Amino acid sequence: MNHENGWDNESRDSFQLVPRQTVGNKLARRRSVPFFCKSFAALLFVSITLFYIISNSRTPLTNEHEWENFLHISAKPRCKIPIIPLFSETYNNSADRDDVPTINHCGNGSKFTKFLNESTLVLMNPDLYYRNSCSVFEIQRAPILLNDTFSVRDCGTFNHDNRVNHIDSEHVIVSCLSATGESHFDYQSQVILSRGTLASKINYWKKTPKNKLPVSVMILVLDSTSATDAFRHLSGTMKYLIEELNFVQFSRFHALGEPTFLNAMPLLTGIPTHEFFKTKKWTERWDETEFIWDYFNRSYFATAYMEDLPHLGTFNYGGQLGFGKQPTDFYPRSLFSAWESLDGNMDKCLGKSSFWKYLYDYEFEILRSLNGVAPSFTMPWICWPFHDSFGTLYNIEQETLEFFKKIHNATNILENTVLVVMGDHGFYGGEYANSHEGLLERRLPLFLVRIPQRLKELIPNVEFTVRHNSKEIITHYDVYKTLRHLAQLPLDEQKDASDSVNSESVAGLGTSLFHWIPKGRLCKDAGIPMQWCVCNLPEPTGHARGFFGSTTVPKSVLLKPTPPYVSRQP
Repeated sequence: MNHENGWDNESRDSFQLVPRQTVGNKLARRRSVPFFCKSFAALLFVSITLFYIISNSRTPLTNEHEWENFLHISAKPRCKIPIIPLFSETYNNSADRDDVPTINHCGNGSKFTKFLNESTLVLMNPDLYYRNSCSVFEIQRAPILLNDTFSVRDCGTFNHDNRVNHIDSEHVIVSCLSATGESHFDYQSQVILSRGTLASKINYWKKTPKNKLPVSVMILVLDSTSATDAFRHLSGTMKYLIEELNFVQFSRFHALGEPTFLNAMPLLTGIPTHEFFKTKKWTERWDETEFIWDYFNRSYFATAYMEDLPHLGTFNYGGQLGFGKQPTDFYPRSLFSAWESLDGNMDKCLGKSSFWKYLYDYEFEILRSLNGVAPSFTMPWICWPFHDSFGTLYNIEQETLEFFKKIHNATNILENTVLVVMGDHGFYGGEYANSHEGLLERRLPLFLVRIPQRLKELIPNVEFTVRHNSKEIITHYDVYKTLRHLAQLPLDEQKDASDSVNSESVAGLGTSLFHWIPKGRLCKDAGIPMQWCVCNLPEPTGHARGFFGSTTVPKSVLLKPTPPYVSRQP
């Protein structure tokens, strides 16, 4: 099979069934009618039978890959996306599956402290701890130019009411000695709306009716997660998102490369990664770069960018210096840096909370606190444990599902927020990642989006357009354009301004997903490097077009090494 991905101009004529013209009298023609009817009936029967066989051979919960990838009766499509089995022979027999580590879920996630309001922390069940043994420490981000350092302030012990007042920091660590002599730690984050730039944003929207606030945006990034692996290991969550919350899955969402950096920069800036390093050094700070949250900041959105593992931070890994100035209103890097320095253990626990549960709880509290007060742009980016360990994505299933159920129950949040769940690329370490199926997975990360009811009412055709676009090739450039669309349009102007989303003021690659993408888009049209294009690559399935579980990887599927300047990136 030729790798026709749009990088060459080869095309094929459509195959057409044209009846042969014959010479004969009317009687002969009349007698031929039953023959053609019988032939048509036979052809219809064979087609239905083949359709049934193929449909029942599909692995359930694949990725909503289109039937057009199976049946091409009248013409060869410009781009066929290979079907990737969830549990192929190659996957099931991979040596990686023998080395899947056991991940600590850090207990039941219960905390022994909680914030009553801004600045007041209360100790619950004080009888379980020695009197005056519980100390509270504020964690604050270091001054400008000291990105990876933090300060710790001792706030003392709980008073006779089991409270600590006047806590100025968003993040605290509590240390207690239990009655059995064990040290217990609790990590807490509070949402403070009354200080800094966030207070001025809230004041900006103070006189705006709730139904006139712009639609908020939440993007949950699951690092190193392919669409196939999400349906493989988060099947309950995927089913809930699609069937209960009406998420739309984009089955042709392409990665732009490996590692994360090659996708993060197009997603967050709309600019190819290599363009930055024509003029920028690896160790220069990122404060002068214009990121997507800067556009939301200027539109008076509350903003949050949250990564869990400090040493794998997109802008801190491999000797980078990150940001001198805090880039968003909520940026809990100091808390995770404090954990890594003070309590960094191999179990990756923030007290009794796993990293992912902590971020889910914090994210929901941000959404809840800002709902009806100010629009928000938030991006929790989760790495642990599936960034480093093959086959561990299933560990976050329960908490991820619970997180979206909480949003589902919070109707005001659900219908006022564009929700996105996505990966940056697939998992690329180990044996399976270099098999035929694994190499395809790496190119096709997860991408789902939910359009809230208010946006449907403001832009009547938006869901129809999004569903059409879900069948086309898209990339991180398109996601960036969509975010720019949402950042620049106040609610009362969204419908009128929807026609100018791709104006010169938002230049560069990509198209807003709220704009109609022409059918048959090719990789070159979307800015996808040729080696990362999945169009018309060989199928790794058991059908006649491929060899199920084959150990031979076609050359067209192999990936080239990543450029040296990003080889250190996660």
